[in-house]
Amino acid sequence: CLKELEVLFRKGNARKFPSGDADGVVLLQPLFTKKFGELIWKGKNFNLQKMELTNRIIGLRLIRGKLRKGKSFLDGKQCLVIDYTKTSWEARDVIDEMREISSGLFLGRAYRNGVYVASFALKGKSSQAR
Repeated sequence: CLKELEVLFRKGNARKFPSGDADGVVLLQPLFTKKFGELIWKGKNFNLQKMELTNRIIGLRLIRGKLRKGKSFLDGKQCLVIDYTKTSWEARDVIDEMREISSGLFLGRAYRNGVYVASFALKGKSSQAR
């Protein structure tokens, strides 16, 4: 399953971030049980004016991150980066990467200290290119 997700991620684009609420699902989480992610994490809320987001966790907006474009840990090509290192004590060693794989459907990879820890998908409104 991981190889198939990597192929999809490589084919995606990094033209635009989602806008507003994006519903999420954990696809692969090797270090934790998938059930944990399904029960706790519900998606992300993107604020493109501030270029930041918050995660939707058990109905609350928690764990803030900054949005930018950057190079992927996976293949060195451009991706949409969610950087928590300076905005969240809880996730100070986490960086998420995303690419849009279909209109409004984003595939993400989470890294802790540069090591892959999870894959996730988000379905949200596509924004204008940014």
